Amino acid sequence: MSSKVKYAVVGLLSLLMLVCMTGMAGGNDVTTVLRTGDKKAGSENTTVKYSNKESQAPSAMLVGIDIQEMLEAQVDILLAGSGDEPAEEPESAEEPEEIIPSAFDGIAVVTINEAYLRVRADATTESATIGRMYPQSKGTILEEKNGWYHISSGNVDGWISKEFAVTGRAAEEFVKANYDEAVTVATEVLRVRLEPSVDGAFVDYVKEGKTYPVLGEENGWYLIEFRPGMTGYISGEYVTIGAELANAMTMDEVKAYERQKELEAKAERYGGYLREKTWASEEQVYLLAALCRHEAGHRSYEGALAVANVVINRMRNGYWGTSMESVIYAPNQFQYVNDGALNAYLANPPAICIEAARDALDGLNNISDYLFFRSAKTADVSQFTSWVNVGGNIFYKK
Repeated sequence: MSSKVKYAVVGLLSLLMLVCMTGMAGGNDVTTVLRTGDKKAGSENTTVKYSNKESQAPSAMLVGIDIQEMLEAQVDILLAGSGDEPAEEPESAEEPEEIIPSAFDGIAVVTINEAYLRVRADATTESATIGRMYPQSKGTILEEKNGWYHISSGNVDGWISKEFAVTGRAAEEFVKANYDEAVTVATEVLRVRLEPSVDGAFVDYVKEGKTYPVLGEENGWYLIEFRPGMTGYISGEYVTIGAELANAMTMDEVKAYERQKELEAKAERYGGYLREKTWASEEQVYLLAALCRHEAGHRSYEGALAVANVVINRMRNGYWGTSMESVIYAPNQFQYVNDGALNAYLANPPAICIEAARDALDGLNNISDYLFFRSAKTADVSQFTSWVNVGGNIFYKK
């Protein structure tokens, strides 16, 4: 019931009580309420009939009061309030904005463009650094706390500052705007073809999980570099598309990563390339460095690196044996070994030669697969099928 109806009912009941009290005061019972019209006067007059007689004012309590009008007014209010008017509807709240799912929901992508972001043991800058996230890295968000994300990424489980990461739709837009498109193989093996068609010549396979930058796209086929300097097409039906994002690194992995970057920079500087590493003990590193000192001198890093790679090439060839000692001490191969001068530098070879020996063992090669060398002063290059001059020595193939 509306408040308007409640007030009308209360008013009507009060008025009826008033009429009853008035009737009791005059010694008569109210039996009928009539309305008569005076057409000549153009107005309405009210007469209250009692059981035995009529009176304009049966009691002093009703003087000046038109009881019939009061009753009708209360009835009108009651009828108006009890109609079928619709209840007021509460104002509806604005509909929430639709949230579009993203492939990066629950994934944190770092937004740094250089250097790295520290991964800490706890959600505070006072805690220990347990790893790093370099540009174009991601992690799975495990929880949030005080402006930090708890992430799992690669072999790292720790905390990164939310200030330097985005997630969800924001991460998706950031990746599209900043990183090149890449494809990841989503089947066990996938054929690489020379042309963007199933009729194209087959040249190689790529394996599941491998990611390649997209060099071009044609008719649903993606052009990739599947080997250094070799390109081909793979079907878009069997790949997932998106930028290649790396994982966080433990501090041990950081050390290996930075070493790799150092070697890559040296390979570019000295015109070399990187190959598989060759394991060696610390004593063997010093043995190789001592040989480099005697065969290439102590002023040329490039020359020492080339001599070290001759030894490694020979170890891989196997003709002189497969160990470093068997190659270096092979009869009539290295002059300073034969005359005993090598021993003078075994304990303390020059730093530049130790650097060259470590770099060669870690895969840096500046002479390809050459097995022989001799001084540029005495070499007759016309006798060689191919050769290169490094640090005053000619490295060659017969």
